[in-house]
Amino acid sequence: MTQRIQASARLRLDDTRRAFVRPTRVANTPRSPRLARRAAALALALAVVGCGQGDSGAVDVVGSDAVLDARDDGQADTAATADDATDSEDANPLPIDVADTDGAAADPDTTVPDTAADPDTTVPDTTADTAEGPDTTTDVPDMSAGDAFAPVIAELEASYADLGVSGVTLVVRDSSDQPVLVHTIGTHTPSTRVAVASASKLVSALVLLRLVELGQLSLSTTTADTLGWQGDIGTITLDQLGGFVSGLTPVASCTSKAGWQLADCVDAIRDLPTAAMPGATFRYSNIHLQVAAGMAEAVTGEPWRDLVKTVLFEPLGLTEPGLRFVTFPKQNFGTTNPLVAGGLRATTNEYLQLLALAFHGGLDSAGGTRWLAESLAERLHNNPFSQATVAYSPYTNTGLGYRYGFGSWLECGPPAASCDRVSSTGKFGFAPWFDQSHGYYAVLSMESDADDAATLSVELQHRLMPLIEAALSAL
Repeated sequence: MTQRIQASARLRLDDTRRAFVRPTRVANTPRSPRLARRAAALALALAVVGCGQGDSGAVDVVGSDAVLDARDDGQADTAATADDATDSEDANPLPIDVADTDGAAADPDTTVPDTAADPDTTVPDTTADTAEGPDTTTDVPDMSAGDAFAPVIAELEASYADLGVSGVTLVVRDSSDQPVLVHTIGTHTPSTRVAVASASKLVSALVLLRLVELGQLSLSTTTADTLGWQGDIGTITLDQLGGFVSGLTPVASCTSKAGWQLADCVDAIRDLPTAAMPGATFRYSNIHLQVAAGMAEAVTGEPWRDLVKTVLFEPLGLTEPGLRFVTFPKQNFGTTNPLVAGGLRATTNEYLQLLALAFHGGLDSAGGTRWLAESLAERLHNNPFSQATVAYSPYTNTGLGYRYGFGSWLECGPPAASCDRVSSTGKFGFAPWFDQSHGYYAVLSMESDADDAATLSVELQHRLMPLIEAALSAL
């Protein structure tokens, strides 16, 4: 595997560089005194420099140290147009999960729709739909490969109170797939199943690339080829959908319609006003992958819920029924129109096996079975659309300037055309990443109800990374 080391482009955040402030907290636990002091100091500094404040009341930090805000983006107008959505994004520039709804629910990851108010939304039979069955995966006891990991554990322990969760797990595997660190706090373990939110995007990308590997799609396959779309939208390619440069509307209420079929949602997206010409602009949104999944269903004749199993999960030995995509992942229902970009429910153990496939360039383990051609796996951390205008990105005002690969973030300085470190953090704090240049992959797992869960998780990830790298180099 080609190792592209771009050390000069890497950005690291040490534990003194926290640069996002929120004046109020919505969480299960109060801020720790340490975080409260930090917030107060940063709020004072921001007042001095006169940084802007969005409609939600959160202070937006513009600078190299800012991280992400997971607040709602306010896109909940049933009459939303592309222009309306752009205005909403500008007012609230930093959600890590775009809430992709213009009607039934303010947040498809957390809210069950009111079926009385919305007759188009049918709640499935939850007796059958929520039956996950027992998780038979075995937890690896807490362990570390040596004293070198003590600073990593210490940082995780020190940060735990600030996360506002009942438990958290960190697992780090080296390039030989050995767990060099497994550390759990509270009730969360590597076999705890959670809603991973936008970490779903990387998994959906792997499913789509597997279909390319199998010859059922190609990166140049268009919506005209598979869905019969016409005009400019008929020229949208799978590659553009995976790179989030399709130009489609960023909001569509159908993604929260649990009783719909995915194909019907894709048809509804087709009929909405577009935001840009295909390939011209990057816009972070859940819509791209919903349409890509529709293309996959069209060419295979199988629903997405079955495709993910036969194409990706089962070949990797992942057979637990609870590993699946649904419309509302926290409530665990809605399988006919799953939220492809945010509806996965998975355990840390399961996600690590999927992440290994990406880390090893298409192999399921070091020296294991190849399921993706290396050139296809490379697409995850290449960006052929680096010249596209950024219409909306949760990293816009962070100073980090990360760009997108194929269903995943490239954690290198802009404008990155390729990057060795790839991530896919979710709104509820689940944070997977891999770093080929430093030879490891990791999952920081939690499920939080806090509105700033993704911000806190990304901050913690960036504090942990240099400590993990130092520990690995000391082995």
